[in-house]
This record gives sequence, C-alpha cells and structure tokens, in this order.
Amino acid sequence: MSIIISTVHAAKGLEWDYVILPDMEKDSFPNWYGLCGRCKNGNDCNFVMTKDIEKSFFEELSVFYVAVTRAKKQVFFTASHKQLTNRGIFEKNYSCFMKLPGIEYIQTV
Repeated sequence: MSIIISTVHAAKGLEWDYVILPDMEKDSFPNWYGLCGRCKNGNDCNFVMTKDIEKSFFEELSVFYVAVTRAKKQVFFTASHKQLTNRGIFEKNYSCFMKLPGIEYIQTV
C-alpha cells in the first residue's frame, strides 16, 4: 500500500479509494484569503450567502468539490479544536464546508 500526499489542485483528475482532508477548520479550508477573511459571520462559521462573497464562495466550493470527488470509496475529514501558533493557543471552529448538506461528521474531544 502507498500513501500519496498532494494538494487539491495537483490531485485534479486523479482518484484514490480513500482521501483524507486535514485541517477542515475556519481560515484553513476555505482559507482566509479565499473566503474567510471576507465572511461577515466572524467565528460563527455558519455560512450565509451574501452578494459580496458569492463569487469567492463558489470558487472555494469548486476546490472543495475537487477534493471530495477524488475518493472512489470514502472521504475522511480532520479538524482541530485548538491551534498552536507563535502567539499562543487559540480556539478553532470547523469549516463552514463541514456544515454543508450531505456531510456528516463525528465530533470527538
């Protein structure tokens, strides 16, 4: 068995039986520059579509679609409750994409 580590963009057009998408937290996926920095919900991460972020949302959603459709059998998501940075430890929220219809996740501590 082999493990392939790839970016989402490099994986476009490829498929594997299982895919693991790490860091499904706010500011990571979707990223700060792509969507989270313009979202008006702050730390809530319950996405509400507004006209000023519609284009950014669909661009980030397109990347997410590529990521989840690389799996032939199953996709696994990981997310952290806390983030360690050079300024300390901060609470993190799950990505708004984890709350899209059809995505089920189990929260563990």
